[in-house]
Amino acid sequence: MMGSLQRSAEKMRALHAVGVSLALDDFGTGYSCLSYLHELPFGAIKLDRSFVAKLAPTFEANTVMRSIVNLAHGMSMRVIVEGVEEDSQLLMVKELGADEVQGFLLGRPGPNPSLVLQQLPMRDTSPILCAATA
Repeated sequence: MMGSLQRSAEKMRALHAVGVSLALDDFGTGYSCLSYLHELPFGAIKLDRSFVAKLAPTFEANTVMRSIVNLAHGMSMRVIVEGVEEDSQLLMVKELGADEVQGFLLGRPGPNPSLVLQQLPMRDTSPILCAATA
């Protein structure tokens, strides 16, 4: 997808125009970069779990994550934080202003994810598609 940024941007804008919200997965690692946030119509970014592993109970230690959250919110994007495994991490991520979290603290993957998805009630919000960065 990232091979032809212009072609991808056109397709993503067409999806956005019909109400599909897109998320940039694993932001902060691999091929993700700030120009994607500016050039592509993402509704959310998913911060890679490596950011959670570096969280500490000091203001200075969390400056990078706080800056990313503020940047995303300034561009009207939600922030989803991956890899939350402990209560203390959840509290710090909440303090930093993240909108959503995922991780083992909330639940572990089940044996058959497709069955779980079939059992979930339908929501009125747009689906989120994740653009892989690796």
